[in-house]
Amino acid sequence: MRPSWMSCVFVFFHLTATTLNAQPVQPTVVWVRPAGAYSVAFSPDGRYVVSGGLQTRNPFSFGRVDVWAAGDGAQLGHAETHGPTGVIGYTDDVAFSPDGTTLATANGTAYCGPEGGCSADRPGLFTWTVPQLVPLAGRTDLSPASGIDYSRDGSRLAVSYYYDNDGRVRTHDASTLATVLDLPGHTYSANDIAYSPDGNLIASVGDDGNLSLWNAQSGTLVRSMFHGTYLEGGEPISVAFSPDGQFVASSGDGYELRAKVWRVSNGTLIHDLDATLGPNSYGRVVVAFSPNGAYLVGGLQQYVPGDEWRGSVRFWNTVDGSIALEYAETGPPPYYGGVTSLAFSSSQNNLFAYTVAGAVKVVTTPLNMASPIASVVPNEMEYRLSPAYPNPFSSRTLMKFSVAKTQRVEADAFDAQGRRVAALFKGSLSPGAEHTLAVDGAGLPSGRYHVRIRGEYFLARREVTLIK
Repeated sequence: MRPSWMSCVFVFFHLTATTLNAQPVQPTVVWVRPAGAYSVAFSPDGRYVVSGGLQTRNPFSFGRVDVWAAGDGAQLGHAETHGPTGVIGYTDDVAFSPDGTTLATANGTAYCGPEGGCSADRPGLFTWTVPQLVPLAGRTDLSPASGIDYSRDGSRLAVSYYYDNDGRVRTHDASTLATVLDLPGHTYSANDIAYSPDGNLIASVGDDGNLSLWNAQSGTLVRSMFHGTYLEGGEPISVAFSPDGQFVASSGDGYELRAKVWRVSNGTLIHDLDATLGPNSYGRVVVAFSPNGAYLVGGLQQYVPGDEWRGSVRFWNTVDGSIALEYAETGPPPYYGGVTSLAFSSSQNNLFAYTVAGAVKVVTTPLNMASPIASVVPNEMEYRLSPAYPNPFSSRTLMKFSVAKTQRVEADAFDAQGRRVAALFKGSLSPGAEHTLAVDGAGLPSGRYHVRIRGEYFLARREVTLIK
């Protein structure tokens, strides 16, 4: 989940559920601990919270790992990551084995003080006991590692790598850390990685703008979905599977940030969610699903001109894409600011953790995040909606839609600020009856517009661009 910085292609078309504005509120804090933290994870039984990050001891900065009691934040373990050649870079990501007895850490960039130099990145891949953090195995001969995850049987680790034009995706034996599969990954930088819940797939994101799915046993590429670029949607830096494995989410780093949800089986884009905190802002977003799949949760870190850095945690409802809840970070610098990692407890359904401005924060929420729910995703078979054509358009664009069940439907067009600019359709439709929606650009300024189609059984949206 390492920050990454640049790419450049523009994308104009999206299929998405709409988002609603939610007034940010403050979370109920259980405990907060300063830890130089970038990454966080709950143990499978919910007893421990582990953070990975940066330890500074002038002139060096290097990786650290900490184990905290989930209930009260008591520090149960602390380790600094060293290798045979000296200090190792900060801990980019942490992952628990399925039985919770072993922790794996991925290490990368070392930030060093001016007195000591340290111009090179310091990679490291380590495993530890929990909670004592006794070292088990380690490698420092690979490129810096950005993301790490255990296979569902605990026998392998999937790791994403960056720097030195690497961008590789590799799997390693979880006991010895020997390389098992070496996949091409992404162009220069693979930014995050995750195993699917059934262990059959590995998802990775990288600087080529893609979310890629790989066969976990053979290493063959199953499919790639294009998330975006640094200037449009964000270069993807975070990836997460829904608990049932049907969906995979990606989020990015850059401008016009989006969080996207895709259907694993065919690569269909289900949600394309606006993750931007303000106009002309840039930053990064990390994503994770709640344990019951009811929410896609985004950790936002963005710079807003004139307002410095903002951070928040946003809960999107996975059925319709609306914002169910948002927490905003406040306080004097540097405490407010960016959220860099998210984790959820499987044993307490309203407890979750995140890292912000180097601190580990454990909070509670009124949302039910763990109890099973019947349905957590929209069914795109309830309706058919064609692409808008032409798009971009200069005078008029058309799209056709039909429904699978008799229902009342409303369709409206909105500008980028969420103001309705045109009512396109309102009435009842029978199954299979096709209706054409037309967006007329006369009287409208150039820009992006959203067409929202709301039925009794579905909610969908098209984004179109008017260029005069």
